[in-house]
Amino acid sequence: MAQIVAISLSEHEELLAVSPGDLALREALAGIDGAVYTENMHWGYVWDAPHKVDMTSIPTLGLVHIDSSEHSAATQAMFYDNTTYFIEHNMLHALTSPLGTMQWTLATSPYWGIEAQADGATLWSLQPDGNGKVLLLDGINEADCPACTVRLDPWRDHKFRDPMGLGEDRPFLPEGTDGSLRIDAPSNAVEMCLTYEIIGSTGGFYLQASKGLERPYHGLRTDAGYHQACFAVGNGSDLTEVAFEWDRESPDRWLNPLGLSGRDTVLFDRTGVKLQWLTWSTV
Repeated sequence: MAQIVAISLSEHEELLAVSPGDLALREALAGIDGAVYTENMHWGYVWDAPHKVDMTSIPTLGLVHIDSSEHSAATQAMFYDNTTYFIEHNMLHALTSPLGTMQWTLATSPYWGIEAQADGATLWSLQPDGNGKVLLLDGINEADCPACTVRLDPWRDHKFRDPMGLGEDRPFLPEGTDGSLRIDAPSNAVEMCLTYEIIGSTGGFYLQASKGLERPYHGLRTDAGYHQACFAVGNGSDLTEVAFEWDRESPDRWLNPLGLSGRDTVLFDRTGVKLQWLTWSTV
C-alpha cells in the first residue's frame, strides 16, 4: 500500500502543499532586498530564497501552524492596512499562493499591488499611498455549477479566513462531464480570472462563453494542481454563464491517498476539476 501511495503522490501534484505557480514565481525574489511576508504554511516556505531576502514563515515538519511574534504582527498589520509597520520593518513585499488565504486580504486592499504573477501565485508590493488596484472576489459554490458534485477541500483545516464563504466543500466536475458555471459579472468588469484545481492528469479542458468575453473559446492548463486563467471581458452585463468542455469522454480512476488519511472522503478517485473562485478587475 505504501508503494501505491508513493506512486499516487508522484503522479498527482495536486496532492502536494505547493502549486505550480508557487515554484515558478520564486525567481521574482532575486531582485528584492529586505523581508518578504509569506504565509506560515507549507506553501509559504521558501527553502532557496536569495541571501538578502528574509521570510516571515517558519519551516517545520507536518502540516501545522506555528505563530511567531513577527509573523503574527505582520499578519495583523495586513488585516488593518498598517503600512507603517511594513515600512519600519523593511517588509515591502508579500508572496502568496493560490492554496492560501492571505491573497484575498491583499487583493481587496488598496495598499498592496501585484508586482508579478505566475498561475495564481502572486508577488505583491506595498503601496503606501493607497493607490493599489482593488480586485473583486466571488466564490464559486455547487449551486453555480449544476453538473458538479461536491468534494471536500483537503486544505480546509489550514485556511483560517473565508471572506468569500467557500466553506469546506468545492464543486467538482469530473473529466468527460460537460458543465456550465453561472456568473454574476460586474457591469464594469474588464477581466475575469478563474482559479481552479485540476485533479489528476486530464486531457484537454476548455472554457467558452457565447457572449460577454472578448474571445469566446479558451483552452485551459491541465497539469495537476491549482491554476488561474484570465479572460478579457467585452461586456460584463452580457456575461452570465460560461461552459466547460473536455477532450475525453470519461475520467480516469486512481487511488487517492488523502482518502486514507481522512483529509478527503474519496479513496478511488476520478480525474476532473475543482472550481474555486473568480477574481474581477473593473474600471
